[in-house]
Amino acid sequence: SNICNFLDAPELKAFLGPKDGLDERWHIVCRNYATLYFVFAINGAESKLGILDLTQVFVEGLGWHFENACKLDLGFYFDEAHHILAEIIQGGIALEANGDEISNSVKLASKARRNSFASANPLSLAVKPGPEADPCKLH
Repeated sequence: SNICNFLDAPELKAFLGPKDGLDERWHIVCRNYATLYFVFAINGAESKLGILDLTQVFVEGLGWHFENACKLDLGFYFDEAHHILAEIIQGGIALEANGDEISNSVKLASKARRNSFASANPLSLAVKPGPEADPCKLH
């Protein structure tokens, strides 16, 4: 826990290259939350503290959605994790940091995705009997 979250990375210049002939300085911003590690390669135009704040909002969003987010959640439900990130960052700009707004939007998108899958799945198109037609229910 006594590690630095910021590293200069001049060797990234060979991979990412300068843009428009500018001599950009590249930095690595890393953050650890429980079993999750987030690493960003940013140029000098980005704020290092802003990236740490963005990571905090993203982890909180994952926590609201998955309750106890772990790397398996990110692997198996990458589309939902991507949607959380897309709610926070739009057009390359961090626009949303309100947890309730992020959570509500992700819940609505998940519900719409499930409904879309159910309507496209031919096995789910059968009419389901109501609770009064339950053969296990004793009258």
